[in-house]
Amino acid sequence: MHSGRATTSDGLRLDFTDLRDAVTLRYEVTQDGAVTQSGTCDLPSILPHTEAELNLPLCLPQTGTCCVNLYYLQKQADGVHEAGEELGFDQYVVRREQPKQPEKASTAMTWQEDRRAVIVTGADFRYVWNRRTALFDEMNAGQMTYCKQPQQWNIWRAPTDNDREIAPVWRQAGYDRALVRVYDSGVRQTAHGVELWANAALNAIHIQHIVDLTVCWTIAGDGSVHLRVDGKRNGQMPFLPRFGLRLFLPHDFEAVDYLGYGPLESCIDKHRASKFGRYRATVTGLQEDYIKPQENGSHYGCTRLEIASDRSAAIEVTGDSFSFNASHYTQEELEHKAHNFELTPCDATVLCLDYKMSGVGSNSCGPKLAEAYQMCETQFTWELDLRLGW
Repeated sequence: MHSGRATTSDGLRLDFTDLRDAVTLRYEVTQDGAVTQSGTCDLPSILPHTEAELNLPLCLPQTGTCCVNLYYLQKQADGVHEAGEELGFDQYVVRREQPKQPEKASTAMTWQEDRRAVIVTGADFRYVWNRRTALFDEMNAGQMTYCKQPQQWNIWRAPTDNDREIAPVWRQAGYDRALVRVYDSGVRQTAHGVELWANAALNAIHIQHIVDLTVCWTIAGDGSVHLRVDGKRNGQMPFLPRFGLRLFLPHDFEAVDYLGYGPLESCIDKHRASKFGRYRATVTGLQEDYIKPQENGSHYGCTRLEIASDRSAAIEVTGDSFSFNASHYTQEELEHKAHNFELTPCDATVLCLDYKMSGVGSNSCGPKLAEAYQMCETQFTWELDLRLGW
């Protein structure tokens, strides 16, 4: 039994009401999004403009990502709020831990290579790695094709209303038309599997490098893939809209199951209205229908994501912390259409996996995005695991 401690750190801001008479507290403990303990209690007497300490009898799990959620409920109906109505919540992430994946049977692999590609084949999978992009053109497993078109490096987003000041600067730097250039690549057998490596850079034509990349994909005998990217961003260029990958899955990959901040869309600077937990949704349902199309539907702070089709196929992504958004619209479609009714869905499920998405901010009518929420690191390392299910 572990005792948890919660404090009203800002003090009670009511002028006349004792908090004990106004609010009931409901608490819960979660492990990887699943509730392991819950209860309610009355608050002690907390007079206006004071604070108090509250000890809760919490049993904290020893594994997984553990959170303590506090919900503040209206104690009595008052003509505005019903009794038991939720007035607000706080969440405390006690421990973060990446979910562990079950072991699959490992089989022998072979590979073939030429100047353009490396083809890695296992018992029930075949991956085609493009040496000119350091990404996969094809990922086929269990008689299922997981790439409607080749994967892409992704630093652009459909500008939001709050990007109106920075978006012209991004375009001037070539972020909307960045290409990948691979300078060296190779393949080798290691104790962990077949390793595909490359030294590359992202830049637009006639513009200096935006990001230099050292890329390493490791394919295990069970078909799982580990990605490590070491990036060096050009510090003389503006901060990036995002950095990550864009995957084009078959259109019927519709069911979404993720462990991260939800169920509302969430960004690095706009996730406090969401809670870390496990959520199920659909790709169609994740779309935020803004009248003027723009980047939407991102989910921050994820450690696990699965997108599945109705054909017993799925892709699972795990990592320490990543953002994702899944949509039937490309960012180009969102950027170039003026109204939501003009949008035309593509023939794929577009999955963006981001090391980091810059925040949304409020620069349409307020200050520019704070540096703490910008993708402005000059050096970074990103690791991610992909598993194809069949």
